[in-house]
Amino acid sequence: MKLLIGGCFIAVMLAGCGKEKNVKPTVSSRDIATSVPVQSTSVNTTLTYNVGFELPVQKVITLIDKNTLKMVYNETVNLLVDPSEYDRAWGLRLTENFSSSALASFDYTTVTKEGHVTKNWVDENLNNVILKGKADTSVNGVKKVKVKIERAFTFTKEYTTPQLAIAEQNAILARQNDIISFASFYYSEDKKISPATAKAQVIYVKN
Repeated sequence: MKLLIGGCFIAVMLAGCGKEKNVKPTVSSRDIATSVPVQSTSVNTTLTYNVGFELPVQKVITLIDKNTLKMVYNETVNLLVDPSEYDRAWGLRLTENFSSSALASFDYTTVTKEGHVTKNWVDENLNNVILKGKADTSVNGVKKVKVKIERAFTFTKEYTTPQLAIAEQNAILARQNDIISFASFYYSEDKKISPATAKAQVIYVKN
């Protein structure tokens, strides 16, 4: 009887080990080391931890609709990744941080790949995003894949009167030092890749 129980225990353990090979790891904050931020105020190429950025100035269009202030931000980001690592990657990620801009105090909506409108949430997994384009390129003689992301965020805030909305719009138009921070990484089958971070200048314009 003891031999039978021991044999069953070993069989269960071996079955469990076999299953683990098919489980893709998940990424947590403990797996990621943050890289040093890089300031980008114009179209500039910066490579960090195998993911690079080409960041133009980010443009935000402001407009008034009755007593509501709307700001339309058309995100434009180019990511530069290693071709072979990109081919092996399970998912390229991109996150935005609006805390150093006027956008931080507004709610926003985006539209998913399937056409659903979401509030205060955007998918960071670019597998679930319609990419504007992807092309081979080179940086300092090194082959890269350029992944172009363009997507729209609509920020809104309602005020008690149109005058208050206009006053807030004018205050935002006068801001000159706002930035949006970006972080990107992809998860490869053979290693975890730390995210690269970069900052882009924001300009606000009146519709």
